[in-house]
Amino acid sequence: MVAEDDHRQLQKMYSHMKGRAVLHLGRHRHGADNIETGERVNLILWSTSEVYRKSKAFQRHRTSSLTAKPPHKLCLSYTHDLDYTERLAAPTKDEGLRRGVMYDFLQTRQNLVRDLETNPPELYGAPSACLFLDGLATGVRFALWRGFTRLALNLDEQRKKGTHYSHWRLNNLHFFVADTIRGEVPAIRRLCGVQASPAFVILDCKQQLRYICPGVLTASVMQRFVEDFVGDQLLGDKISDEAGHGALLGREESSDSSEEDIFKDMPELVP
Repeated sequence: MVAEDDHRQLQKMYSHMKGRAVLHLGRHRHGADNIETGERVNLILWSTSEVYRKSKAFQRHRTSSLTAKPPHKLCLSYTHDLDYTERLAAPTKDEGLRRGVMYDFLQTRQNLVRDLETNPPELYGAPSACLFLDGLATGVRFALWRGFTRLALNLDEQRKKGTHYSHWRLNNLHFFVADTIRGEVPAIRRLCGVQASPAFVILDCKQQLRYICPGVLTASVMQRFVEDFVGDQLLGDKISDEAGHGALLGREESSDSSEEDIFKDMPELVP
């Protein structure tokens, strides 16, 4: 299971037979081998519970274990595992299509969670959720990155549906991650006011405020922190001059700038 230490461990090999079905929990890592000849058609039925998906147990069951064992190579997924290329070579596009790699999902994930190393301009025009993972063990880094990515994907789905999450803060919230200390990461880290990893900060350069997530960092902690930010339940710290705010921005800031000017070059996230 996702939350267990033996997640991504090979436990059972099953030879499928026509006319039989396999029943399992969705959070149990599963997959299918490539076929050598012929065609394969699968009928998959999902049974979901809206009540369960809104529960704390659902969030707990989807939070990766920080003490999980290194994965078995047969249990790695190029679609779902951020650490895949640390252990295996990435498949070619043809190989990926034959194996069922979800390239549309990968593209969405890459667009939603971007690298802080490049000093993205969006960081200074709208609230930005910044996760720092540099220097962490692979298992811890993977678990937190996975939870952060899933948070970004889930909130993006809420935006598309136009639910109660359609608050201006969330509609313009960007997600960034740093797993190295290259490029502009050290300067952005100073701006965020954090030194050690892991660290999670919501940076609002427009308001010159930063919101540092306290306590032990987990996927559920990050989710609650974002929800509190969206609900205006957090008290931010003023970004100090010592953080190098003006130097990092690299441009003059005017008190006459309107909110419309700040956001005019940003893509609209709400359909």
